[in-house]
Amino acid sequence: MWHDAGVADPERKRLRIDMHTHSEYSPDSRTPLTEQLKALLAAKIDVVCATDHNTIEGGLRLQEIARDQLRVIVGEEVSSRDGEIIGLFLEKPIPRDLSAEETIARIKEQGGVVSVPHPFSRNRLYHIRRSALERVWQQIDCIEIFNAREAFAADNRRAEAFAKERNIPGAVASDAHRVSEIGRAWLEIDDFADKASFIASLRTGQVNGRLTGSAIHLATRYDVFRKWLGRRRTKSRA
Repeated sequence: MWHDAGVADPERKRLRIDMHTHSEYSPDSRTPLTEQLKALLAAKIDVVCATDHNTIEGGLRLQEIARDQLRVIVGEEVSSRDGEIIGLFLEKPIPRDLSAEETIARIKEQGGVVSVPHPFSRNRLYHIRRSALERVWQQIDCIEIFNAREAFAADNRRAEAFAKERNIPGAVASDAHRVSEIGRAWLEIDDFADKASFIASLRTGQVNGRLTGSAIHLATRYDVFRKWLGRRRTKSRA
């Protein structure tokens, strides 16, 4: 798997980071935050980006309960009109249904980092449109070059080639929706002190990952149904 040829400083600590995860705060995940934290620690993940769909509440809560056990970067996987875009280091949620350009502008207004998840995925409806990616790629900070939930390894390779051609730092993600997926993928990077050094550290990151398998998407559909059914039952009792 490609990564930039820069040389890492051997004196600096190396960290495992998972840059895209989901919890019970996402409509397609039933993973309790407490179980998510246990699994992250068991997988020896040092830094996690909490990126629930269209909310930062899961990230804020995970940050609270993790305390000094794990570094949590609060993020959000935003449903823009042009497809999904991730904001990292967020303090306020980003509204959904904006254009890609406006979504990116809102993330950067609060000093956030822009990451594009699974850009060439053939097994998802909501990846960023290619036309939008061509419009905004110079405004993004990183792009996923390995996502463990891709059904086709070639889709990761296309993202990797796109990033390399344009000198965009690569992101790596388990994209975990269930506890069993945590630890499937991570990027090994130098320690960082701020957002600028975070982005710089991605350039010398070492990709580690294996695909989860296409069956996991059926499990996700089941989880969406279970959550919908639970809401219906709650309303009927009210």
